[in-house]
Amino acid sequence: MIGVGKTSLVHLILKGSSVARPTQTIGCTVDVKHTTYGTSGSSSYSFRSDSERDFFVELWDISGHERYQDCRSVFYSQINGVMFVHDLSQRRTKTSLKKWAAEIAATGTFSAPLASGGPGGLPVPYIVIGNKADIAAKEGTRGSSGNLVDAARQWVEKQGLLSSSEELPLTESFPSNGGLLAAAKEARYDKEAVMKFFRMLIRRRYFSDELPGASPWLTQVHRPLAQSSEISSDEDQMYKSSKYDMFNLPVDLFYD
Repeated sequence: MIGVGKTSLVHLILKGSSVARPTQTIGCTVDVKHTTYGTSGSSSYSFRSDSERDFFVELWDISGHERYQDCRSVFYSQINGVMFVHDLSQRRTKTSLKKWAAEIAATGTFSAPLASGGPGGLPVPYIVIGNKADIAAKEGTRGSSGNLVDAARQWVEKQGLLSSSEELPLTESFPSNGGLLAAAKEARYDKEAVMKFFRMLIRRRYFSDELPGASPWLTQVHRPLAQSSEISSDEDQMYKSSKYDMFNLPVDLFYD
């Protein structure tokens, strides 16, 4: 599917603002988001010193147009995680997500794959984001809510897969009626949950010795949308640290 607003959402994640006239994705575009991992003073990370590490998360915005069906697999290389995006006002874009998951699983290569496959055999963590929440709310087409975070967190903590200091933004099932919500045109999305997803991928890729077992599958949970005033760009903070160790982490898809 095309036109779900994933390019606008990528811009929002990168810049903290909406884009007036997003261009259509031709094949694939790649952008980079800066983030950090670790806590100053901690000694639990194998190749850290006493400061946070800086990472650059690659966001691969891949077109869902059928004309690129035969060549999309060239972009499915060394995937760390997948971000599925659908249009909340167009139900068919959500029901097609399983097809996309199966295509990625069948033709992609993966970094730090999980022991067992998820939807369609997808062997890496993922999240699902429902965009155009503003339009869906006006048209009355938004799915039912239901915050499963508490129940999922309790289960994962009991299995020893998550420390008590971390939060789990997402839960199992694909795709359920839950999900992260976004309204890219209004510069609203769940920034905290998305950044936690990035940090979780960093942990799996570079700090796997911290994990007591296989990570749980990550899908969607309803969380309240942040207001536009709460969204700000992180780019102006990028070079304020005096010490950098920089790593690239491809989050290989930002799919519609």
